[in-house]
Amino acid sequence: MYGVYMPIEVKYGFVKARFLIMTIIILFSLGPTLFGDFMAGIDFKALAAIPIYLKNIILAASSAVIFGASLTISIKIFQRKEL
Repeated sequence: MYGVYMPIEVKYGFVKARFLIMTIIILFSLGPTLFGDFMAGIDFKALAAIPIYLKNIILAASSAVIFGASLTISIKIFQRKEL
C-alpha cells in the first residue's frame, strides 16, 4: 500500500493523495457486494474447467505485469521530482 501511496503523494500532494486512497479503500470495501450483485446471473462453469496450474500461471503473470507497471510509473514520477 505504501508503494502505491508514496508516488501518488509525491506527484499530487498530500491532500489529493489522501482523498484518492480513501476513495480506493471505500471502493474495495463495497466491491464484493457490488461485484456479487452484478455477477449473480453469470455461469462460471467454463472457469472451473481450466486446470489449476494454468490458473496459477495466469495469476503469477498478471501479478508480475501489475508490479512492473507500478514500478515503471513510480520510477517516472520520482525521476521528475527533486527529492
